[in-house]
Amino acid sequence: FTHQASRLARCASPNLVRVIDGFEEGGFLYLVLEPVPGQTLADLMAETPLPPEATIFSFLRQLVPVLDRLHHEGIVHGAITPHSLVVREDTGDLVLADISLHALMLAQSTELDGAETSPAHAAAQFTPQHDIQATAAVVYSLLTGTFYTIEEWRSRFPATNATLGSEDGMSQDIVFQAELHTELQRHRPHLPAMVS
Repeated sequence: FTHQASRLARCASPNLVRVIDGFEEGGFLYLVLEPVPGQTLADLMAETPLPPEATIFSFLRQLVPVLDRLHHEGIVHGAITPHSLVVREDTGDLVLADISLHALMLAQSTELDGAETSPAHAAAQFTPQHDIQATAAVVYSLLTGTFYTIEEWRSRFPATNATLGSEDGMSQDIVFQAELHTELQRHRPHLPAMVS
């Protein structure tokens, strides 16, 4: 566990909550994280359901490198939502402020299993794709003013789960893009042309 906490510490970034300590005591695991003063994206959505696109895309540009670092270290967050992302009050930067023990233990489990991990076991674990889909759900929520969980996102746009490169995946992707643009146009008429 302490090794996993050290791996998390190596991902240090202004956009990732700082790990102060990680230890085991009395049979319990503890992860000590820096408190991040600010407003969660969930709070922001409650006050401003449709924030400016420039703000949303700035948040995305800050979050993607953090996820890349975590995934490079074998750590999948597994719970990215507007509640786990905080806009720091002093700088306005977006901070991934909620790293769970569960995420670190999954990383440890994957590391220990190595090549022995069965397909069924791997399927039960979170993967980087889960974080990417959850991030897409957050961005889409900010763009449309409607909160989507990752489960709702997958249900609403099943093409995000399709196998890339397959004929079925390509056809679903066409439908996905059409639905996505229709939904966005309802809230932000100028945006579909920008993102297509």
